Amino acid sequence: MVKIAYISLRREVEAMLRPLGLTHTQWSTLGILYHFPGLTNADLETILHIERPSVTSLINGMERKGWVTRKANPKDARSKLIYLTESGKALAESTMHFGRLVDQKVLRGFTEEEKLLLRKLLEKLIRETGAEP
Repeated sequence: MVKIAYISLRREVEAMLRPLGLTHTQWSTLGILYHFPGLTNADLETILHIERPSVTSLINGMERKGWVTRKANPKDARSKLIYLTESGKALAESTMHFGRLVDQKVLRGFTEEEKLLLRKLLEKLIRETGAEP
């Protein structure tokens, strides 16, 4: 049931992102880099739970679109630090409310008590699986 709910929520978000030419993973990455600038590819692998080649392809594509830039890492010459460009920041700011809109849409039939219970159950699921929120 959790997987079905996840797929349904993801489809809602993707429908909002599609007209902007954004994928769900690109949108997630914009949000992550907006709040935590200067991450490495390895950091993004861990946070996004995707493999190195996928992160490299993701960042290459976002760089081509002008959303991110890579800078030298003063602590490790082998890696680069990834930052949003002004265009990337603007896109992140204009889309970060999409998650809240989807939450509002799918939870509109829930009572406040049901919303609170759902939140507590999801938090427990996250803790029990060792996943990061």
